[in-house]
Amino acid sequence: MKALTLTQPWASLVALGEKQFETRSWSTPYRGPLAIHAAKGVTPIGGTEAFYDLCAREPFHTCLFDLGRYALPTHLPRGDVVAIANLVDVVPTADFALGAASRCEASFGDYSLGRFAWVLTDVQRLVNPPAARGRQQLWDWGNLLDDVLELLDSPAADNPGRWTCTMLADLLGVSELEVEAALSALLDANLCGEEPAGYFFTDPRDPECARRTLMNKMVPA
Repeated sequence: MKALTLTQPWASLVALGEKQFETRSWSTPYRGPLAIHAAKGVTPIGGTEAFYDLCAREPFHTCLFDLGRYALPTHLPRGDVVAIANLVDVVPTADFALGAASRCEASFGDYSLGRFAWVLTDVQRLVNPPAARGRQQLWDWGNLLDDVLELLDSPAADNPGRWTCTMLADLLGVSELEVEAALSALLDANLCGEEPAGYFFTDPRDPECARRTLMNKMVPA
């Protein structure tokens, strides 16, 4: 899966559905699933103090904190893949109109001439975001998705017929949280069947998710 790294707080604004368009100085012919990665550093916006100042400004503060998703800037994930979106179009800003988009959208991007608006739809927030090292431009993330899907589709001799998250994590040599995020993306894309509906991906820091249901249900192989 292709991935795009955004500095916080813009990455979480995308994940929360408050930012539907990502503006860039460059275009891409790519269309399709896109992992939204939150950069670990905040140097591009002037460092930690500038990051806190930006989060305190409107409309950033209201969209991130007053609506109840996060309590503090320190709760915004950094160095993690925070969402899976679908990149459906890239439009030169000269030909682009915000139209009926969020009233805050204009504040969340740079729509000056010569730039491009990347149109994002079907955003799925990962509330247990897996860690990843970001890169410039578009980069490849999600080999784990292919590995998980291959295991689910390949019954082994010692496989009892159903997989647990722990089993998948042990076989792939990754954390259970990484497997959870991969399963979440696969379920959202309906790539691993319709039955495994017992997965809950919650974060105790997120008021929308008061508790985290452990991965004690099984995934059909």
